[in-house]
Amino acid sequence: MARENVGNALSQMADPEIRDRVAAGDVAALGYLEFNEAERDVVIGAAKDYPEVSGFALGALDFSSAPPNGFDFTENGQFGVASHYAFGANAAPVVIGGHAM
Repeated sequence: MARENVGNALSQMADPEIRDRVAAGDVAALGYLEFNEAERDVVIGAAKDYPEVSGFALGALDFSSAPPNGFDFTENGQFGVASHYAFGANAAPVVIGGHAM
């Protein structure tokens, strides 16, 4: 359930108003979603690192299946970490500094 909540949070953060509130530490902006402390921190970090790319949208991503080809988790700091966590077992390990995460 926790991974699903992180995926739902990332999808909701497509709304700039929600994203700004979460980046400021207000995870209540995400409604009913619950997080442990580590997840809360990564969701807030993901809001701060949300990709500023024209046309980017997570709404179509299904975090219960494999990520799209070419989806690079290392590109966007905490946003990438949160996305990798949300995809869970469906995501290949990310190797940073010789360590898989």
